[in-house]
Amino acid sequence: MANNGLNEALSAERAEVEAMADNTNAIYGGAASRIKFTNARNSSESVSFKAFLTAFSDSYTANWNETTVYARMDPIYTFQNTTRVLSFGIGIPAYDAHEASSNLLKISKLVRMLYPSYAGKDKGSTMQNSPVIAIKFGNLITDASGNSKIGLYGVLSGVNVEPDTEAGFFTSHNEKTGINIAPKVLNLSCEFKPLHAHIVGHTDDDTFQEFPYLSEEIKALPINNTAQGAIDADGQRDIIDALATDLLGGN
Repeated sequence: MANNGLNEALSAERAEVEAMADNTNAIYGGAASRIKFTNARNSSESVSFKAFLTAFSDSYTANWNETTVYARMDPIYTFQNTTRVLSFGIGIPAYDAHEASSNLLKISKLVRMLYPSYAGKDKGSTMQNSPVIAIKFGNLITDASGNSKIGLYGVLSGVNVEPDTEAGFFTSHNEKTGINIAPKVLNLSCEFKPLHAHIVGHTDDDTFQEFPYLSEEIKALPINNTAQGAIDADGQRDIIDALATDLLGGN
């Protein structure tokens, strides 16, 4: 009987812990679901975040050299290249103080990736490697050729780190600085200029690499007649309620 009581208590405690579990892990628990930044100089050096996308812009610009000549109304255009710039923002949540501190440490590691490598530690050492970075974020930021296992290579030309002050902070003692401040939510915005590892354009047989988004068609789940009828009925009631409250200009 005593063992049964103990087991029931343990089961109740386990259920309470599970109820308090981080809900974001259900979305970004797997490595494939997170955004990952990898140092191209050392592929073993990488950081990943449970990233909630807050902004995304993928800009393409076809650059032409324009030459104006005498007595010709239209300029002569000579094609140069097509450039691409990715700008995105992510919200990085922390479930507890431990994860908040971990996020700060990973942000610090990401920022260090933006600096070059030098041949020696002494002052005046020559630069050895430029800070090229690879990013992988689902099918939105990926290497379309499939040759890179760490993501899309490129130049991370800008990173902005902004704590969400409204969400608040975790605070604790820090032996080095006196106080340890860790944001509950970090907002990270980046500007990324890809360096594609494959031919970006049409070839002789008029084929084009699957680019830029490796996406599959999402098929809608079938809805049976009963469910569809319930949806239609709910929609009619919504319209009637709206008319009754004059939301649609009804009387």
